[in-house]
Amino acid sequence: YRSTEALVVDIQLAAARTVAGRWATASGRRLDEVRERAVFEELVALMRQELEDEVLRVARTTAAALSAQREVERAVAEHTSLALLSTLQEVREHAAALVFDGFVTATPADQLTHLPRFLRALALRVDKARSSPSRDAALSYQVSQAEEMLAAARARAGALPPDAGREAALVEARWLIEELRVSLFAQTLGTSRKVSLQRIGKLLAKV
Repeated sequence: YRSTEALVVDIQLAAARTVAGRWATASGRRLDEVRERAVFEELVALMRQELEDEVLRVARTTAAALSAQREVERAVAEHTSLALLSTLQEVREHAAALVFDGFVTATPADQLTHLPRFLRALALRVDKARSSPSRDAALSYQVSQAEEMLAAARARAGALPPDAGREAALVEARWLIEELRVSLFAQTLGTSRKVSLQRIGKLLAKV
């Protein structure tokens, strides 16, 4: 982030989005259809009641993610073997794709809590790759296959009329690939649900 202030603003926005989303689910109303003053005031009242606690929760998760990112940076910096060059570059680029200016609001609320684990998995991957670069390359190939399937599904979806169901499946698959990385490179961290290359393929076949 450009500044601490920018980070705080992003955390507050993410927290407000989560509170508003809970209100929309509980009330059965869509946020983009709030037009009546009484309805708006109902949302404002809930925001005043819950926002502070939600900001604290998001801030803690964000701090954990930034701490895990530093773990990744240290792991990459500690290894200079040419045999690990490809792995280190891949890990560095992927960490940058997870943590960037605006990542708190850019990451779906239900996935933000998992972000520290996804980053710790990258650090563990580097440590394991040191002892077996060939095994790391084989596991990385599975991730590449999943990413290729996702790219193909996105291309198919892009040629079709907008559809909320297809978009939800694409988003789900994107984060399932993160869980796949954990299952392959850092099994000890555990996954939030069952995941495999085959499961991702079945999901994307519906797009």
